[in-house]
Amino acid sequence: MPRNPDLRNALRGGLWSQREASCHTIVEHAIARGELRPDVDHAILMEIGTAIILQRVLLTRESVNRVFLESIVDDIVIRYAA
Repeated sequence: MPRNPDLRNALRGGLWSQREASCHTIVEHAIARGELRPDVDHAILMEIGTAIILQRVLLTRESVNRVFLESIVDDIVIRYAA
């Protein structure tokens, strides 16, 4: 993607923008319920989990299972945002 602007634009315009909109809605609902602080940075919150998952998938090739995903949410994402 760094060398292919068409691929980058396609990803940003499609998959990424849909994911961003979904995550924004989820975060706003969590803020309304008092689960997350109102000033949380939506972009960083969305990128935290993604970065960890991509590292595991692309670099270490370790499994991404339910326990791993729950630990990302419980131990990292919620602590950052709460």
